[in-house]
Amino acid sequence: MKFLICILTLTICNQIALAAPLSCEIKINGASELNKTVETSLNQKMIIGETDSFRSFVTEKENNFFSLEVFLGPYEARIYSEAYLKEPGDKLNLNFWGRDMLLEIQCQNHE
Repeated sequence: MKFLICILTLTICNQIALAAPLSCEIKINGASELNKTVETSLNQKMIIGETDSFRSFVTEKENNFFSLEVFLGPYEARIYSEAYLKEPGDKLNLNFWGRDMLLEIQCQNHE
């Protein structure tokens, strides 16, 4: 029984340790449209924000390695940016410039 409780405790602690809060900001045409803190979990796609024009996600693919993904419906395109975010303040940026929209997304580790 003690062994089972120990394994369960280690499993829960491991999942908590893998959660990484990121501060994300979305700008459209230079204006800040959304500031959001996203709690990531390993291999879980978390939505940052969406409009009629796009939908954005962040995924922690492995410990401290993140992928930022944006689906742009009107352009029938999906774009990605990836980076290691190890230190407080490390940033992951994604920019898209279309005929009618400049989209900037930035996520960073909490300081």
